[in-house]
Amino acid sequence: MSYLDKKDSPKPAPGVARLMFPCCISNPVRLQEYLENARLRLRLHDEVFEIAIAEPGQEFKDDFAVINYRGEKTVVRPVRRETTNGIYRMITVDAELPSDLVGLLAFLSEGLAKAEVPIFVVSSLRTDHILVRQEDLARSVRALKALGADLVGAGPA
Repeated sequence: MSYLDKKDSPKPAPGVARLMFPCCISNPVRLQEYLENARLRLRLHDEVFEIAIAEPGQEFKDDFAVINYRGEKTVVRPVRRETTNGIYRMITVDAELPSDLVGLLAFLSEGLAKAEVPIFVVSSLRTDHILVRQEDLARSVRALKALGADLVGAGPA
């Protein structure tokens, strides 16, 4: 039973689904346990990305992520033309993560924060993607390696 199933848990706002987490809350996989049993492997993608506000009527067929919040659509997409929004590189956790893993993203973002690297994160059901500015890439790679991560893929460009 998750904390959301308990009798005294707050009721969701109207129109918001009640989420069910059968094992995730009561028995989370601890980060230390995960790191002891699996190498932290990160993939640095060759492709460069931009993060932008979508234009009205824009189609999203080739975009990596579209975040719709309060009527504003933020788009993470491969750079198609010269951009004024900055160039980003994507670093992906190269593993299918357990849904009850606790703290991996905090661990990675804390290491990057200590290196003074701003990040933009997109999470999917099974993994996480961290976007860093091109000019911060070398510093990002050093910070992540200092955390014990193996980085595969393209080198800093």
